[in-house]
Amino acid sequence: MKQAKNDLALGLAILAVSILATIAAGGSDGHIDMTLLFIALPMAAYQIAIGIRRMRLGKEIRKMAEVISIRNVNGHYEAYLRGRFVCSGDTRRECEESAEEVLYGAA
Repeated sequence: MKQAKNDLALGLAILAVSILATIAAGGSDGHIDMTLLFIALPMAAYQIAIGIRRMRLGKEIRKMAEVISIRNVNGHYEAYLRGRFVCSGDTRRECEESAEEVLYGAA
């Protein structure tokens, strides 16, 4: 969930900075060069979409908690989906994120 909030905040920051820079770069003749905005707008939209997707997937993975089990095995964690091995990680959080990527596709 923290990663989703970071992605969302980054996207909004890119959008805000690009809009302010576009306005500030306006010439004295009243014309505004929109090049920066056209470059930054897709990047901002992508980051915002990734943040929203991660938030939705985070809620879904919590709903699937009864289907997914994460076990501590010899100092690392392994995720199982309906008893079948899915992935492993050094920390529980890393294992949860890896399982989320495996189940729902990499964000």
